[in-house]
Amino acid sequence: MKLFLWRGKDLTSMQPLCREQEVVVNPFAGKDKINIVYFGGSITEGVGASEREETCYRALVGKYFKEAYPDIEVNNVHQGVGGTGSDYGLIRLSRDVISYSPDLVFIEFAVNDNGRDSRLEMESIVRTLGSLEKAPYIVYLYTTRSSFADVKPYHVQVGDYYSIPQIDLQQELKEQIAATGNPVSYYLPDSVHPSDAGHAVYANKIISCMESGMYYKKPHVTENKLVAASGETKINAVAAKDAHLTGTWSTATGNFNRPCILSGQAGDMAEFTFTGNFFGLESGLNDDGGKYEVYVDGELFHQDHCYYANIHYNHCRFGCASFTLENTEHTVTVKVLGEKGNDAASGTKVCLFHLFYGEIKR
Repeated sequence: MKLFLWRGKDLTSMQPLCREQEVVVNPFAGKDKINIVYFGGSITEGVGASEREETCYRALVGKYFKEAYPDIEVNNVHQGVGGTGSDYGLIRLSRDVISYSPDLVFIEFAVNDNGRDSRLEMESIVRTLGSLEKAPYIVYLYTTRSSFADVKPYHVQVGDYYSIPQIDLQQELKEQIAATGNPVSYYLPDSVHPSDAGHAVYANKIISCMESGMYYKKPHVTENKLVAASGETKINAVAAKDAHLTGTWSTATGNFNRPCILSGQAGDMAEFTFTGNFFGLESGLNDDGGKYEVYVDGELFHQDHCYYANIHYNHCRFGCASFTLENTEHTVTVKVLGEKGNDAASGTKVCLFHLFYGEIKR
């Protein structure tokens, strides 16, 4: 039996008084190849680092694993997407994580989830990974903003419930600032994304934890759940170019070399029909982005735009999602409005990549 206590309305987790810390001496015994997935937002992507593939925390931790396990082929898989949280993480889980047969997954979504109740998504990610035939180790990473606001309470609830190792990088940064006297801006120049010095603080803490051998744990998934609506998730995807299209859509390519479709003509529509109890739309950003509406079974569900300053290509990102549909056939329709997403936009184009859909086992 597990007993958990949460403190009042702020849901700040209180750690159990006693917790056995098992030391895993050889976490990858018997393997000649391991796949480590870094799953998160822009901090995991490496924003703020002078050389993203050299000086961000992900690159530094990846280098550590290659040096620590010289006789094993170490594949470090970058799956950080800026400005996205665990909702986008859940819908892209199969494509961006499970398809790599991960041995270890670092999950960093707390800052972008920004304190919202993300337990359904975080628990569904854990239960899906934990139900794999070869379940990976999972480690939660809690990065921070310069305000040091606590944005992780819901993540902590899920982490504690499944005994997932959690690394508090916010506390580590506070201690580094106290020890050196450097201002927080030295480590987080724009208040969120670390400089090389900030990434180094994060990386050193992660490496220290992994070296201890106490952060290699796999979630134990049972019938009991923290959130009734969460669950193991079966995820499918359909490329936007394969939707039922009406109007003047054209095909293009975005980042990650993924196919997408574009239209700036008012009234153009892309229609997806699927069976399941959730869906997620993957759209794209550009500096010529325009507005669109999303309808679910004929009802207006979401309004958004595809504009982002100084992005001169089709940048894959999260559009919208619903994880609480009835498990039946649904139709999702995206309608182009033909309006600029911002006064500074150079056009009215709407960019779509994929529709993800499937079943959350409840």
